Amino acid sequence: MLYIRRRNQLLREKFSTDPEIGARYLKLRSELLRRRYGERLEQNSMGNRTISEESSENRMRHQHVQRKSTAENFAFAGVHHVFDQHKAAVTMLKFANNDRSKLCCASLDGTLSICEVVSTPPKVIALLEGHRNGITAFDWSISNDLIVSSSLDATIRLWKVCTDVDPVCLRVVDDQQRAEVLCCNFIPANNNLIVAGNSQGLIQILNVSTGIYTRGGSCKIGGKVSFISRKRAIFEKQAYKLLCHVFRFFPWHARVAVVR
Repeated sequence: MLYIRRRNQLLREKFSTDPEIGARYLKLRSELLRRRYGERLEQNSMGNRTISEESSENRMRHQHVQRKSTAENFAFAGVHHVFDQHKAAVTMLKFANNDRSKLCCASLDGTLSICEVVSTPPKVIALLEGHRNGITAFDWSISNDLIVSSSLDATIRLWKVCTDVDPVCLRVVDDQQRAEVLCCNFIPANNNLIVAGNSQGLIQILNVSTGIYTRGGSCKIGGKVSFISRKRAIFEKQAYKLLCHVFRFFPWHARVAVVR
């Protein structure tokens, strides 16, 4: 009761300018807690007070950050470079294979851009235009001289990108179901073949050299095929559930089979 009475008295005097009141309170509080609960609780109390002081310091730092001006908050300190060539959301970023100097960006504005990131200053070296709707995915070939892209316009495009010539679209292939193509990848063992997935749940293998879908190279899984990885895993999003299907590709026969 003595502790509670003294604590209430000090709380009423918390706005006092006398610093000795707080010191006497902490000393008395520590002594009462030690007598009642032993040394362990006193140590815990000291630890809690330290945590409380650290929290107060963090709040003060946060308030100091909030006081920064708009220019200071958007100064991009430490940022190497800011690319702003696209007019809509960027859907994918990917460095060229074993080449950190080239970065390709895909956007919902229907364009692909290739950026040189190690030059001074960094710059956009190529802009690939042709898709009539947003680009959902793309992939570099093993030799980095080709890029395949998929789009919401239900097409797959093959681009030739070389450093000494302007990029050119080599082939445009419509989706078999005229559905939105959501993902695409080169098959590493054979870069003449790509695997793509659409919004109707169809996995399909396309020979980009001929522009023809291979016989036996399609598989229907339902839902939407939203991502294809080089590890041959197909992700399907359906009814707010994320399911993973693993496929085995036979690149020399251009066939696909479900493993699980």
